[in-house]
Amino acid sequence: MGWAKERFSAFSEGVGARRFTLGAIFSAVVGAADHIRAALQGQGMIFGFPSWIIGLLVLSIFIAWWLLEYTVKLRRQLRGAIDLENALDMLSGYFDEGNNKYFNAQIKSATEYGAWKAEWRRWYDKVEQHLEETLGARERNLFKNIVLFQPLTIPHNFSADHNFDLNILYRQLETIRDIIIRHSERADKWRVRGLELGMH
Repeated sequence: MGWAKERFSAFSEGVGARRFTLGAIFSAVVGAADHIRAALQGQGMIFGFPSWIIGLLVLSIFIAWWLLEYTVKLRRQLRGAIDLENALDMLSGYFDEGNNKYFNAQIKSATEYGAWKAEWRRWYDKVEQHLEETLGARERNLFKNIVLFQPLTIPHNFSADHNFDLNILYRQLETIRDIIIRHSERADKWRVRGLELGMH
């Protein structure tokens, strides 16, 4: 029973109630016309076949086309999920780099701090570009525009300026984590839905 229910559900989503109704009405009209013609002047023939067979053939072609369109839609959905997962994998790499290479870096001199800040800026420029290219301007702007009310005291800060930068970096990492979690849930839904319907 579950096997039939799953396949009927996939068929309903692929063909759709309205399309199936239109096809059924079309077949009924052809069948009725053929019946009336047969009753009045003999069985109607089209290319040597009864017209009701032609009607069923046309209906089958429509259903096959609608199911093909549905398959293409599922493939696009799966491809979108894969592209999104690839973008999130790269973003996860940026998160790891930002946390281990920049946030946890031990700065012991002004020279090291200057070099650290230059590298940090190159890092978040790459993150901004990646977000805009893969997830859009909204996610880029969320990452770019950090609002900081009361900076925390980071234990390993080198100076007040470094502490402020670490607070900004901390918020940037939080933003990346939130983006990854939010879009991972979306990608999982796309993939699961596409795989389930694709297997039935």
